[in-house]
Formats: sequence, C-alpha cells, structure tokens
Amino acid sequence: MASSAPSTSGRLTLGACVVAWFGFSAVCTACGKSALTLLAPRAGSCALTLTTLQFITSAVAGVVLCAALRRSPPAACKEVAAVSLAYTLGFLLLNCSLGRLQASFSETVRGLEPLTSFLLVRLLGVRGGMLSRGSAVALLTVLAGATLSVWAQPKFDLGGLGFGLLANCAFSSRALLVTMLQDATRRRRSEDRSVSAPDSSKDDVDPVGLFAAQHVLGLLLVAPTALAMEGTHCAVVLTHSEHARNVAGLSALGFLMYNFLSLCVLLLIDAVSHSVRSLSRRALAPSAKALTPTALELSRAGLQYLPTRSHDRRCGRRLPKRDLARVR
Repeated sequence: MASSAPSTSGRLTLGACVVAWFGFSAVCTACGKSALTLLAPRAGSCALTLTTLQFITSAVAGVVLCAALRRSPPAACKEVAAVSLAYTLGFLLLNCSLGRLQASFSETVRGLEPLTSFLLVRLLGVRGGMLSRGSAVALLTVLAGATLSVWAQPKFDLGGLGFGLLANCAFSSRALLVTMLQDATRRRRSEDRSVSAPDSSKDDVDPVGLFAAQHVLGLLLVAPTALAMEGTHCAVVLTHSEHARNVAGLSALGFLMYNFLSLCVLLLIDAVSHSVRSLSRRALAPSAKALTPTALELSRAGLQYLPTRSHDRRCGRRLPKRDLARVR
C-alpha cells in the first residue's frame, strides 16, 4: 500500500518532464530553423555545423554539471559508447534526411519511430515489449496515420525516406540500449549490496553522467563530419552575424534541455513508451499541419488511447496487475 505515494509522485514527475521536454523541443526546432534560414543566403546548408554547436553546448554543460555535482558516467564503458554512437548516428542520418526532404515531411517520417522501437524490443526481449490489446490497437492507429501521411506526400524521395527510417532505427537503438543499461545496472546493484538498507535511488543510471558521456563521445564523430561536409565557412559566417549567432545559441540551449529531459523520461519508462511520447510531440504540435487531415486524426486518436506504462523501479520490471490496479 505504501507504493501508491511514490507512484503518484513518479507520475507527476513524469508528466512535468514530458511537458518541459515538449516545450524545449519546440524552442530548439523553431530557433534552429531560424538560424539555418539566416545562414542559408551566405553559407548554404549549415545543418551539421549547427548540430556541432548543439553538441558542444551539451557536452560542456554536461561536464560542468558532472564536476559540480560530483557525478560520473556509468561504469559500463562499452554500453555507454554504444549508446553514444547510436544517438549521434541518429542526428547525422536525420540531417541527411532533411537534405532530401522538407523539414515537415522528415518529421512525419520520424513519426514511424515507435514501429522500429517495438520491433527491436520484441526481437531482443527487452522490457516494454508486451502490449495489451488496447495498446496494440492504439499503436497501430498512430502508425497508420504516420504511414498514410508519408505516402500522401506529393514530393516523395525514396532516399530521404531511407535516411529517415535509418535515423529512426538509430534513435530506437539508443533508447533500447539505455533501457538495457538501466536494467543491467539495477540487477547488478541489487545482487551486490554492501549495506542493509540501501538507497534505491542509487540503483539507477545517473542521467547527468550518461548525458555528458554521450555528447562528449558524440562530438568526436559530429565535429569531423561537419568539417568534412561543410568546412569552416558556416562557422565563420555564424561568428560574424550577431542575429544568427543569438538564434543558434538559443537553439543549442533548447537542444541541451530537451535532450536531457528526453533522457530523464526514458529512464522513467521504457523504449517503446518513450518513442510514442516522442511521436506525440509531433502529432499534437502545430507543425503537424504537414500531415493530411485523415492522417492527423488517426495519429491523434491513437495517442489519446495509449496508456501510461508503469514498471517496478527496483528491478526494471513491469508491476504485477494487482499492483497496477491498486496504484490506479
């Protein structure tokens, strides 16, 4: 019975993180588009340079927070490197997709991410792969809306679609790897307790340490790629344009906050539920006007009936039905 209070607190925390995540995501997207528009006349495409600036900001902020709060990345170096690689490849592939598709259409393709998340989770048997009949119908409805919008686009580019789907696979793999790292960390620490009454809050992955690690390691891939594909011209133009510099800085701050909150939400739920919430910020946002009316209604109807997934914070397992009934 005592579990009901933490569950209520956890739901409030999750709700607040999701709302803030959506808000900062909108800031990042709007400012990023404005910065690229300002740079385009003099520098051409500068998407990778902007992504590099965003990664630098997040890496520096993550390292500073780790030093100030005395946090450190997870000890599982290989797992952290895999998370960082999948996360960084997701953004690089997304930029490739944006180069071939309109931004709104690329976001629609990203709306198919729950499909790749669910397939990977089911394939590897990770937490979050079991769906009730109602959840499955809702998920299929959401995906039907996104699929219908993709095929209804008048300017369809198969290469852009391919890059978008590969970006989905990369982001889904990152979420899956974080969930696996989280569950492995909980199991390992629950089996090797050194005190009689340990603090359960320390049985989890530290979001600050993981956030810093994935951006520091990701920067090692993003920066050379941006230099090879765009050179230094975009950076030079950016430094000489105060307006573009300010807007790009706001985009980087939005990127920092929304990706940190996205990671916090992921650590509170599972990979499939996280991808569905990521889709909801597209289907419920004003930018969803890129979807056809039928696709938009399908997506929003499905999101309305997708329930919140709960799991046992101690071991990373879903709560038994009797516990879920008592909590609800």
